[in-house]
Amino acid sequence: EDESVFRIDLEGAATKSRADVVKNVLAIDDLSLTAVEVRIAATVPEVNVLDIENYREKREASLRALARRMAEKALKYQRNVLLEPMNPYERMIIHSEIQSIEGVSTHSVGYDDNRKIVITCENKRKKPNNNNKNN
Repeated sequence: EDESVFRIDLEGAATKSRADVVKNVLAIDDLSLTAVEVRIAATVPEVNVLDIENYREKREASLRALARRMAEKALKYQRNVLLEPMNPYERMIIHSEIQSIEGVSTHSVGYDDNRKIVITCENKRKKPNNNNKNN
């Protein structure tokens, strides 16, 4: 067990379902979550990550699966795929996963909270030229 991770286990949470509690806790924005992490780190210096119900691990797995699905879509339809806005940590996971997939690449577009990833199909098939005058 990594001692630098502060884990909150909601096993047996009596008030609401565990999923509802996690959703409410995670509804705070990234800035608030960072503030909570800083506060915990000030209290317990060896802790540098806040993880509730293994959220980070589950979110990473979900993002990696999304990256693979969207890469397949880009390859199948020979088009770029634009993902929803993500925070820097989530974008890093997507970029990392796409690096291992041949035929696609990624780059980010946008600013601040609206920064998104574009998955680009690198080997686009050329469309037939229908403007041929010999038809």
